Amino acid sequence: MSVRPFPVDYESARSEFIRCADYAGSTRKAFLHPSCEGRTGEPLSVDIARLGVPNPPNLLVILSGMHGVELPAGSALQSEWMRNHSHDLPEHLGVVLLHAVNAFGCSAGRRVNEDNVDLCRNFVDFSCALPTNSAYEQLADSINGADGAVPVMEAMEAFESGHDPATLLAAVMGGQYVDPTGFSYGGHARTWSANVLSEVLRLERHGPERVVIVDIHSGVGPRGELTPVCLQAVEAVDRARLWLNQDVHAPCVAEQLGQALHSASGHPTREYESIFVGSELTSLVFEFGTVAPSESLPVLLEEHFQHQHGEDDLALDDIRKIMWEQHSPSDTQWQEAVLARGLSAIRKIVDQLSQEGI
Repeated sequence: MSVRPFPVDYESARSEFIRCADYAGSTRKAFLHPSCEGRTGEPLSVDIARLGVPNPPNLLVILSGMHGVELPAGSALQSEWMRNHSHDLPEHLGVVLLHAVNAFGCSAGRRVNEDNVDLCRNFVDFSCALPTNSAYEQLADSINGADGAVPVMEAMEAFESGHDPATLLAAVMGGQYVDPTGFSYGGHARTWSANVLSEVLRLERHGPERVVIVDIHSGVGPRGELTPVCLQAVEAVDRARLWLNQDVHAPCVAEQLGQALHSASGHPTREYESIFVGSELTSLVFEFGTVAPSESLPVLLEEHFQHQHGEDDLALDDIRKIMWEQHSPSDTQWQEAVLARGLSAIRKIVDQLSQEGI
């Protein structure tokens, strides 16, 4: 299929999203960031496009830009769907699209937000004891470039020699709540972006019997392939596998079975479940593969180090360009594959939600 090039920055992504949202006849709303501007002084916002009737029995929510640098795939899919597939919705289906949930990270080309928070680790109950990550603490000095620390790749190699790969990934990527300047920080309170996401979803909580939330990411899985992930129990996983007609990674189910998979704290799925109590909820992460973790993780760690300690702005810009390309390859074949597989999966979900009632 012939595709429009994926957005090359936050500004172009937002402009195309708004254009397609207006073409689709959506109701639009922008949540302007209260404290941050983009790299060129432009206002930052989480943009909402809503299609379909109010309080529908079936609701589909599609998110982009939770991890800022991963915006292009999600933004391109949202825009392409509105451009070509949004005009024949059944009367009992509502669709809500949230664009650039982590608006700052999308604009800055970072994974995290303006406070160094990974939004996908930010949905914990901050009134209770926070999750711990003792494995992270063993590696923290190397990960964060403390003076005299063992170089990070050497430290991780030594750690992995005594642990399985999933334990290493959980240590580095699974979230930590002790160091605000550290890697994979989950925050000390709910962020502005997390509150916007919750507010938008709460406006939709009255009425739907079935809810599907699709959060679009890139960087995990075989190149150009769709890897769906469901962080719920077996019933939701079985639904997703049936609907998508493919395997769905299920870390919660695997953990119950004693299988080793990379775990993480603070994912928003628990928030979705608390908002849509009484609804049949299916929460999915769509991951589109790019490069192997052995290539991307060192770049993520180097960007983190340069942001915290670097004095060369050109070096930081260069590493962020590499990070952007790793999460949104300019290769047209990759982009065509992402759109084809992503639109096909969304179409299958819409077909299921087109059935009135449960």
